[in-house]
Amino acid sequence: MLMTPPLLAAALLGGTLGLQDPEATPNGRTHYLGREVARTMHWRGAPWLMRETREQEENGERLRKWLAVQPGASADPRALQILAPLLDHAEATGVEI
Repeated sequence: MLMTPPLLAAALLGGTLGLQDPEATPNGRTHYLGREVARTMHWRGAPWLMRETREQEENGERLRKWLAVQPGASADPRALQILAPLLDHAEATGVEI
């Protein structure tokens, strides 16, 4: 590939030709591969994780029983997020799992 002098100079000097790395911005990257990127939770969001209604809303105990997670074992939280609505749907429609 033949580079023009300004492009070659920018490449050699490490210039970005006016483009800024989205990871370096205060808001971070908002989209990746055409999909919106979720914001990460700040440490100040911890009370939301410890809310009194969490078990009732997420029904984690029921899911852990269904998965037969043994004491000391761990379950991937991403899998739990996917399975929880499926259990609710199965219960609502009368499907035996």
